Amino acid sequence: MSHQSYLLFELGYACYGISTSAVQELFFLPEVTPIPEAPAFMVGVINLRGHILPIVDLHRRLGQQSLPYQLTDSIIVVQWQTQRVGLLVNQIYEVQAIADEQIQSELVYEQWQAEGFQRFATGVASIGTTLVTLLSAEQLVRSGALTPAERAQFESYNNNGASSTGAIADNALRTLPQFCAHLTDSAQHILRSRSESLRQAIATQDTVGIPVTIVRLEGEYFGFSLETVYEFTDIRKVTPVPCCPPHVLGNTNLRGEIVTLVDISHVINLPMTASNSRRRAIVVRLDEIVAGIAVDEIMDVVYLDSTQILPAPVAIHFASDEYLQGVAPYQNKMIGIISLSKILTSGVLVVNED
Repeated sequence: MSHQSYLLFELGYACYGISTSAVQELFFLPEVTPIPEAPAFMVGVINLRGHILPIVDLHRRLGQQSLPYQLTDSIIVVQWQTQRVGLLVNQIYEVQAIADEQIQSELVYEQWQAEGFQRFATGVASIGTTLVTLLSAEQLVRSGALTPAERAQFESYNNNGASSTGAIADNALRTLPQFCAHLTDSAQHILRSRSESLRQAIATQDTVGIPVTIVRLEGEYFGFSLETVYEFTDIRKVTPVPCCPPHVLGNTNLRGEIVTLVDISHVINLPMTASNSRRRAIVVRLDEIVAGIAVDEIMDVVYLDSTQILPAPVAIHFASDEYLQGVAPYQNKMIGIISLSKILTSGVLVVNED
């Protein structure tokens, strides 16, 4: 059975999905700079580490009524070939593997569409009791990218009159409506702070970006590289496995496939609590190895530049620090970046049959 991973998100109380192969990073809504004469679906642009990123209101792009923007809204950065756009959505759920058999690509409404109608939906998937509309990253990026004239216009304004936060100060643009004017002053400040954080340029242009999921485990935050992550899922019914050590929580049925859930707390020198305290699992696939890493909560998915990952200070080294790739900033703290592939292949989780 063939599967493909999708990032699921909410838009106007409906669930949508987009292939994770096109997703570069995720972050909460920042302050956005409007562009004169831009299409109605384009909210504006942001300065993402020195690169102009157009922000598309996905409600409007799909022909729906837009909802008032909130601090809890998110941006999904999607790339197709050399073009990128940011899709403004209401809430991001999780990564989900969807089998081809779950997707219906033939949609009955197509027979009523006018010739040349731009189709963004590639099909509808059934996941339990939820219907998920799957969207084409190619169509969304191609329709939302800046034209050469729009890009040149913004670069001109940004170079000749922009503030450090990327807000345009040119007199000709002062008549544009303020972004999220309905929010309070404190909320506006949060948007500007997010914008400034995203604007900070990368020192080295040729560095490699690493997608990382941020998780909470025993009250501590850690980052797991997404290179081996297959999907995120809730922990529901778990069947204990007799005569196994405490780090083997049991087996769970993931759409017909039996997956063993493990607790890696002892590997990274954290105390192990009762197995029923874990609510989420990160399903990892590495060659023939399939396992579920149990965590308390999945907090975020971010895109770290490799220069942001620093060697761990000597003071926090521990016996199993070969699994620690380094430390990186997240919000107002430094978190450890853990290599799941090293943990899975090291044998530290293997059960001794004797």
